[in-house]
Amino acid sequence: MQFVKLENYPKFLLKKASVDGVFTPDNQIAYSGTITNITNQPQLYPYPLMVEIKGSKDKASLYFKFLAYLYKEPMETETFFKYEGAKIAKKEFGSKGSLKITVEKANADTQLKLKTVSNNIDGLWSTYFTGVYIKPETEKIKFAPLKNSIEKSFSSLTSFKTEVYLNGTFSSPDIKLKTDLAEILNESLKKAFGDEYDKARKEIESQIDEKIKENKERLDKLIKENQDKIQGKLKDNESKILNWKKDLEEKLKKSSVDKLPNLNKIPKIKI
Repeated sequence: MQFVKLENYPKFLLKKASVDGVFTPDNQIAYSGTITNITNQPQLYPYPLMVEIKGSKDKASLYFKFLAYLYKEPMETETFFKYEGAKIAKKEFGSKGSLKITVEKANADTQLKLKTVSNNIDGLWSTYFTGVYIKPETEKIKFAPLKNSIEKSFSSLTSFKTEVYLNGTFSSPDIKLKTDLAEILNESLKKAFGDEYDKARKEIESQIDEKIKENKERLDKLIKENQDKIQGKLKDNESKILNWKKDLEEKLKKSSVDKLPNLNKIPKIKI
């Protein structure tokens, strides 16, 4: 048994070491950092093992920090990782039996916070996507309003967030995924489908108005034609009636004159 002396140092202790390298092959970011408090006897040196790394390139940056409290019972760890400005392109999601989408391009800011105590884990991995351009495969959708609504919904989507909750133990983890993508698409789909409904309604109303206009013009034309005919017939009848009246008056006048007594044939009376 080894007895620890007061202010005794462990047999092996590396206070600080420098590290550097390149992160991710797609968007290479050079990083550098330090590792401190490396020892084979943490109880003699009660300081956490710490790894800290930083790097940046253009608008992208990363930061990683890891703490291991090896001298505690049970052992505890803390992990923090942040990667901002990651470029995403041509990522496909979905299968043949479901709606397949392709993320043509997007920027991702991701962050991981994780704590462990012995075998227990508690963490959150959140990612915020911006500048999103998603292309859905809608060729198999035959219903035009639904197809147009889905395409409009994805075209209006520019950002969304995902969160992965990590709990339980390493041997039996409990992983839950939460995202506002479904809610955003649902609201966007409602609006897009509503727009399609309004568009269809306006087209139907326009067609009905056009038919009403055509029928009204046809009816007005028919009424005008019949009105002209009726007025023509009325004028003809009026002319006939006037002629008949004139003839009748002349006949009556002539008849009245013919029936008057002949004054020359009346005997003269002397007084």
